[in-house]
Amino acid sequence: MDTLAGTAPLREYADGKMLAAKDGGIGFITFNQPEKRNAMSVEMWQGLAEILDDFRDDPAVRVAFEEMLNEVFGAPGGGPATRR
Repeated sequence: MDTLAGTAPLREYADGKMLAAKDGGIGFITFNQPEKRNAMSVEMWQGLAEILDDFRDDPAVRVAFEEMLNEVFGAPGGGPATRR
Protein backbone atom coordinates (compact mmCIF):
# COMPACT_ATOMS: atom_id res chain seq x y z
CA MET A 1 0.00 0.00 0.00
CA ASP A 2 1.51 3.33 -1.06
CA THR A 3 0.94 6.13 1.43
CA LEU A 4 2.69 9.42 2.17
CA ALA A 5 4.13 7.75 5.28
CA GLY A 6 6.46 5.68 3.08
CA THR A 7 8.00 2.92 5.18
CA ALA A 8 6.84 4.25 8.58
CA PRO A 9 4.79 1.63 10.46
CA LEU A 10 1.04 2.14 9.99
CA ARG A 11 -1.39 1.81 12.87
CA GLU A 12 -5.02 0.98 12.12
CA TYR A 13 -8.01 2.84 13.53
CA ALA A 14 -11.76 2.45 12.89
CA ASP A 15 -11.34 -1.20 11.93
CA GLY A 16 -8.72 -0.34 9.29
CA LYS A 17 -10.72 2.45 7.67
CA MET A 18 -8.21 4.99 9.03
CA LEU A 19 -4.45 4.54 9.11
CA ALA A 20 -1.86 6.63 10.92
CA ALA A 21 1.90 6.80 11.03
CA LYS A 22 4.54 9.09 12.49
CA ASP A 23 7.90 9.77 10.88
CA GLY A 24 10.40 12.55 11.49
CA GLY A 25 8.01 14.84 13.36
CA ILE A 26 5.25 14.39 10.77
CA GLY A 27 1.96 12.64 11.48
CA PHE A 28 0.30 10.96 8.52
CA ILE A 29 -3.44 10.19 8.38
CA THR A 30 -4.73 7.97 5.59
CA PHE A 31 -8.43 7.48 4.81
CA ASN A 32 -8.70 3.84 3.74
CA GLN A 33 -12.23 3.13 2.58
CA PRO A 34 -12.16 3.81 -1.18
CA GLU A 35 -15.06 1.43 -1.86
CA LYS A 36 -17.26 3.97 -0.01
CA ARG A 37 -15.41 6.96 -1.53
CA ASN A 38 -13.83 7.52 1.92
CA ALA A 39 -17.12 8.96 3.20
CA MET A 40 -16.80 9.58 6.94
CA SER A 41 -18.80 7.27 9.19
CA VAL A 42 -19.22 7.75 12.95
CA GLU A 43 -16.59 5.05 13.43
CA MET A 44 -14.17 6.98 11.21
CA TRP A 45 -14.80 10.26 13.05
CA GLN A 46 -13.98 8.44 16.30
CA GLY A 47 -10.84 6.99 14.71
CA LEU A 48 -9.78 10.44 13.52
CA ALA A 49 -10.22 11.81 17.05
CA GLU A 50 -8.05 8.99 18.43
CA ILE A 51 -5.36 9.69 15.84
CA LEU A 52 -5.34 13.42 16.55
CA ASP A 53 -5.22 12.77 20.31
CA ASP A 54 -2.22 10.50 19.78
CA PHE A 55 -0.46 13.13 17.64
CA ARG A 56 -1.25 15.86 20.18
CA ASP A 57 0.22 13.79 23.02
CA ASP A 58 3.47 13.10 21.13
CA PRO A 59 5.79 16.11 21.42
CA ALA A 60 7.78 14.89 18.40
CA VAL A 61 4.81 15.37 16.03
CA ARG A 62 4.87 18.94 14.72
CA VAL A 63 2.52 18.72 11.71
CA ALA A 64 -0.05 16.31 10.27
CA PHE A 65 -0.96 15.45 6.68
CA GLU A 66 -4.11 13.74 5.41
CA GLU A 67 -4.46 11.63 2.30
CA MET A 68 -7.08 9.44 0.64
CA LEU A 69 -6.26 6.05 -0.83
CA ASN A 70 -7.21 5.95 -4.50
CA GLU A 71 -7.79 9.72 -4.28
CA VAL A 72 -11.54 9.47 -3.76
CA PHE A 73 -13.65 11.36 -1.28
CA GLY A 74 -17.40 11.57 -1.02
CA ALA A 75 -18.88 14.65 0.57
CA PRO A 76 -22.55 15.04 1.48
CA GLY A 77 -24.28 17.08 -1.20
CA GLY A 78 -21.53 16.45 -3.72
CA GLY A 79 -18.55 18.58 -4.57
CA PRO A 80 -17.96 21.01 -7.43
CA ALA A 81 -17.46 18.16 -9.90
CA THR A 82 -21.05 16.98 -9.33
CA ARG A 83 -22.61 20.42 -9.81
CA ARG A 84 -23.10 21.47 -13.42
